[in-house]
Formats: sequence, C-alpha cells, structure tokens
Amino acid sequence: MVSTTPVSKMNKNADSFSEGYEVKNDYWKNLWTEGTNAGLGWDLTKKEGNGPKSWGESLASSKMFPDCMAKRVYKTVCLKEVRNKTDEGIVKGLSEHFANANYNMKDLFRQTAVECAQKIGL
Repeated sequence: MVSTTPVSKMNKNADSFSEGYEVKNDYWKNLWTEGTNAGLGWDLTKKEGNGPKSWGESLASSKMFPDCMAKRVYKTVCLKEVRNKTDEGIVKGLSEHFANANYNMKDLFRQTAVECAQKIGL
C-alpha cells in the first residue's frame, strides 16, 4: 500500500520558518489549468491527485509535454535548435509520433536520429 504521509524531510527545520505550512499529505492541485497557463493544454480530468506519480501523469497528459520532449531530443540528437519551418515541421511530427508511441523515449531518440540523418542526406 502506498503511504500518503509526506517523507520526514518535508517538515524538518520547523523553527526556521515557524509561520510556514506543515505538509500533512501528498495531495496536489494544478492551479495552472486556468488563466495564463491554461494554453499549455492541460488534461482537465487530471487537475488534482495524490503523490508524484499522479502529478507526473498529469504533466505527461498535457499537450505541452510531447512538444517539449521532441524539441529537447531534436536539439540533443541533431545538435541544433529549431530554426525554421522545416525544423518546426520535423519536431511537430516527432511530437505526434512520441505521443502515439505511448511516450517511448527510446523510440523518440531513434526516430529523431532517422529524421536528422535524412535531412543531411545520409
């Protein structure tokens, strides 16, 4: 059974900031689903939960996550930033592929290497 009690390090040094908040459980609520950050494409069925696993699932189910991962992998593998419409098109395709491949990072790296090799004519 998973504990909902925070680890002891979360409440250490209570005398350093006595007016601070004492963490009593691992509940979280995503306040970014409204306002300026709503445009990041949050899955509104995952606005709150308990523990880091459910928070990670909330992040992964957002529209921004596959886009961000595709850009980062493109930069790492192709050794360059996204600079033009061609690069943007490649990264968009990689993002869609990543989401459709059940967020498989190995596959994203492989597919990115293929795209970069094709772009330079290998």
